[in-house]
Amino acid sequence: MQAMDLSEISRARTLIDIDVANARILQLSIEIDKAAEQLRQLRSELGEPEASPPTMFESPTTPASAPHAVAATKLGAKFGLMRMRRRAAPVEMRWHVDEVGGVPPTRSKDGINVSVPLASYGTLTLSGWIVPLESQPPFTSASIVISGPSGQITRKIQTHIRDDVAVHFSDSNFASSGFRFDVPMSDLTKGTHAIELRGYSPSRGEVACRVGCVDLT
Repeated sequence: MQAMDLSEISRARTLIDIDVANARILQLSIEIDKAAEQLRQLRSELGEPEASPPTMFESPTTPASAPHAVAATKLGAKFGLMRMRRRAAPVEMRWHVDEVGGVPPTRSKDGINVSVPLASYGTLTLSGWIVPLESQPPFTSASIVISGPSGQITRKIQTHIRDDVAVHFSDSNFASSGFRFDVPMSDLTKGTHAIELRGYSPSRGEVACRVGCVDLT
């Protein structure tokens, strides 16, 4: 068997280095995304403004002669741009989802997460309430945006009376804060669907908040 040329061995090692670097960058990108989301939610709970967008993994001193470093830099820049595009707007409302498909959803630091059998219901129901932050005008209408494998669906309704919410916040302005959406299952497909709630008031316009996801099985 003919021995490998030293240049071939060097090239093979370089390719392995690139694969290892790419895998490590992907892992770090996922970990950074999780940490950034936790920090964003903590700042929202404390009422602090959003920090500036994260910087990308670009280094102006990266030598062009290091192919694995160049590949790592380009891939890092790509993931940096993806994170910037995914950045959610600052949370400007408080919300609660009472039920999804008749089931109270589990809520964690990442929002709600519930699984609903697609074939068991004619419609996907989602109800709860939304209220603005203190000193902001109450919402007069609410919208839901469902983003899943088949695309994006938007529904808009007028908010309805929730006296319990007004009592809870000791603010009669929050009485009209309830919502209920009924989305035909025929408009949806199996898979994970991200859920976004939007509140609208004439004096302020529309604000939005991502509230979690629903898995249709």
